[in-house]
Amino acid sequence: DGQLSLAGTPAQPLASGRWRGEQLSLAAPELGLKLVNGRLDASLADQLLRVSQLAFDSVLQAPPRALRRADSEAIEQLVAKPGRLEISGEMRVDPGSLSGSDARLGDGAALDLRLERVGVYQLPDQWLTVSGSGRIAWAKDTLAVRSKLAVDAAYWQLAPLGTPKLSDDVVVKRPAGSQASGGLRPRLEVDVETDLGRNFHFRGAGLSARLAGSVRVAAQGRDLPRASGRIRTRDG
Repeated sequence: DGQLSLAGTPAQPLASGRWRGEQLSLAAPELGLKLVNGRLDASLADQLLRVSQLAFDSVLQAPPRALRRADSEAIEQLVAKPGRLEISGEMRVDPGSLSGSDARLGDGAALDLRLERVGVYQLPDQWLTVSGSGRIAWAKDTLAVRSKLAVDAAYWQLAPLGTPKLSDDVVVKRPAGSQASGGLRPRLEVDVETDLGRNFHFRGAGLSARLAGSVRVAAQGRDLPRASGRIRTRDG
């Protein structure tokens, strides 16, 4: 529910408004991710879109049996109530796009995220809840992502090996003049650190164990992100 007011001239439009939402939902069935009871509070003034609140409850499915056997009391407390995802921030709207069909954000956007037991994966063989905080920003053709996350609990089972591959004698030809999709990547400033916690259970490739440690993903400039860290097995 909301309203939008448009003033100014076609060359320099001025927009303002306010929006509220209730009972919003977002789902990704292939991941088992389900966010419900969403609430939105956003406003637009001086070409700046402010998101005061965008919050969802994260529905947690029953954890796999391996997790319940490992530490039933801690896991029961973990899933006793839904998790929580909260987003806030602001984005500058390009005033020139308001009068055309290609509406877009201007050069300046930042979103702050807070996660509390968010069920990123909620499948029988891939179950993962994460807590932490982070910030995503876009300015001067640079995408900055900084966050510090921790795995509350996880069960990860590798799919059976043997995925199909093209034979060596198969050659893929592209039509004349066509090019592979891609293009110039934006500049990156990425620093994402994830702690595996105490209840990360892994099974696959002949290994059944708890995993501990941390992984950090970082990138600077136009380099691809690189991961570093140390992972060790426990009770394997």
